[in-house]
This record gives sequence, structure tokens and C-alpha cells, in this order.
Amino acid sequence: MLWLLQSCTKEISEEFVAYNNSTNDTAWLTTGNGSADMSITIPIDTMFKRTQIITDSARLNTNDIMSFNNQVKLLVRSNSVFTNQGPYYGTLMVDLNITSTKGDHIRNNRFNNVGDLPIEAMSIFSLRGYAPNNVALFVNNNSRFDLIHKLPQPQSGLKLYYAESASNNWGGTAWVPSTDTNAVVPTPILGTTITDTGYNVAFKRLGTIMIGKPIDTTQQHGRVNLILPPNYTNANTAAYVIYQQQKVVLRMLPDVTNRLFYVNAVPNNTPIYVLVISKRGNQLYMTGAQTLANPTQIHRLSPQPVSRQQVEQLLDNL
Repeated sequence: MLWLLQSCTKEISEEFVAYNNSTNDTAWLTTGNGSADMSITIPIDTMFKRTQIITDSARLNTNDIMSFNNQVKLLVRSNSVFTNQGPYYGTLMVDLNITSTKGDHIRNNRFNNVGDLPIEAMSIFSLRGYAPNNVALFVNNNSRFDLIHKLPQPQSGLKLYYAESASNNWGGTAWVPSTDTNAVVPTPILGTTITDTGYNVAFKRLGTIMIGKPIDTTQQHGRVNLILPPNYTNANTAAYVIYQQQKVVLRMLPDVTNRLFYVNAVPNNTPIYVLVISKRGNQLYMTGAQTLANPTQIHRLSPQPVSRQQVEQLLDNL
């Protein structure tokens, strides 16, 4: 990222000064009441998506273990799935997509916050279950699935979060914590040698789940603000706050009134990387800066023209 840091400028101001020169400003997209339109999709939201689907199947006439790669297994039980006619004992197909790197969080719009609270995400799993003959399947409320994820040095205190459908590209996924406080357990891996370690994740519905833990917000925290040149708006620009020492990626939100981007609840003095990617016309622009989170500071960055390959390379190296 050295070339990027050299190409940008970062100014810090001791107090916030709003940008109100409307003659130099381009339009920010708003709703009828003047607030930022959070339903929009801009080119940056989709042009770098990377979906790597792994598929496996199991017969549900007995308990079975699906193996997606040497890192992930899924234990399914014979009574876990129903159709409209009753228990289903045929073949269950499952498509799995894993979001594990910081760059993939940006590519797939999977951001790590529950409300204003940042979450350190170990991994995000998207699971789609279906029958070969397209029979509608329903998960038995009294059953569960067990996902076994092989990882070195598993941490304790992790929680399970379910993705709700009420999501958007700006706030990312609406994550809801599971009521099962013991859903994620560090454990030897089922069906492998005892030397393999990782997590056993017990969950009750297919879809998208996140394994993570809340960032400590008992320490003082505040808002990170970013001002860009006036032709970079929520209509063409995405900005992110990336924790450098933890796996946290947050999408900055648009403040239409003050013509800036912001994110809340970042603990003071957290080492962060502020990243900006924009597409205006056919040209991509990007910039970034390493800094410490401080609610009294205003970040000012000037994106520079870049190629798609340069953006891809940076996302791969986050």
C-alpha cells in the first residue's frame, strides 16, 4: 500500500468545519425528507464482488457430514429438514461461500457492526440449502446444524450472529445475535485428528451467519469523520474504516448536511486505515491513510486516478 499512502494527502483539523460551498458541490442522493438515501447501489458496491461457491450434498436418512474443503465441515441430522408433507430424507444440497479476509468484506458488502457497535469477525458463512428437484425445504425448529471450522489458535468468547434480510450496501448486513450464548465453542475438529483445532458452531437456520465478538466499547470512543473534494459524494464514492490490528471493516455513512462520510463508536486511539474508492464516469479513483481514531480530528483525503488492477491488488492485500 506504499504507493497509495504516498499519493494521498491527509490533513487534520482540531475542530469540524462543514463544507457549505454549494457552487462547487455535486449532488448528494437524498430521500424526500433530505436525509441520505441508504437504499441506493453505486458501482463500487458490485464491481469487485468475489463469490467462490463450494457445493456438497448429504442424504438425510441418517446423520451425515458434508466436507466443503479441508477447512469447513457441516454436520446435518436426519430430522433437520422438512417439506410441506413432513420429514425429508432425500438429498440435501448446500452451497457455501466464505467471507474471511478484510478485502472480501468490502467486495461482498459484509460489514462488521451491530447497530453502532463494531464486531470483530472471525468468518462469515453464507449457506444455501436446496433439494435437487426444487422441493421447498424448511428447517426443523427443534433441530440444528453444526458447522466445524478448522482454524489455528481458536479464541474464546465468540458469538453467533444471523444476517437479517433488512440489509443495505451502506450499513452492510443487519446482524442479529443468537440467543444461544454457547453457540460457538473452540474444539478439536470432528472427524479429523486431535491436533486439528477450530470452532464448532451450532445454528438453527441456513442463510448467512457471522462468528465474531464485540469490540470493547467500555473505553472512550467516538466518531471518525472524512471530508473529500466536493465531487466525491454518496452517489459515486464508498469510504471504509478498517481496523489494522483486528478483523473489523466498517462502511462509512453519508452525512448529507455536512457533506462528509462518518462512522460511529470507534474506540479512541485505535490504529485504523481509512480507504476511499470512487468511480466517476469510466475512471476509478482511490486513496487511503493510516491514522489513530480520534473524535476531535477531521480527515481530508484527495482520491487519485487508479486502474481496476490497483484496486483489486489493494483489496487482496488488506
